[in-house]
Amino acid sequence: MASPMRLDDALIRDAEAEARLNRRSLPKQIEFWADLGRRMARLVSPEDLIRIQLGLGRLTIEDTRSVSAEPEDVFASVDTLRERGELSAAVTRAPLAYQAVPGEPGVLEQISRDGRRVRGRFINGEFVPQG
Repeated sequence: MASPMRLDDALIRDAEAEARLNRRSLPKQIEFWADLGRRMARLVSPEDLIRIQLGLGRLTIEDTRSVSAEPEDVFASVDTLRERGELSAAVTRAPLAYQAVPGEPGVLEQISRDGRRVRGRFINGEFVPQG
């Protein structure tokens, strides 16, 4: 739903220039920046964002590709633990547990040993809390 709002003139000028370079409309450029900001806010703490804005910090990019596991190997490992009677101990020994959140497809609840619960999603193999 579109809604009118007042934006800073300098922001509009910068967005127009960037939109021309990237062959986007002005609204699409502003939406792109807003989406990028929303995604970054989920990954970077507010303190770090301020440090970046002030020039006191910078981002480094890490490759997020994970090593793939063959399903047969995973199930074989589980079967081995089960046969040894060690499966329940291995599961309860884990520092975190995850469960689906009813009514919210794709959202998981991360449960720590102290009972703290955090909702989020796995993105590129890493749990990212909801913002």
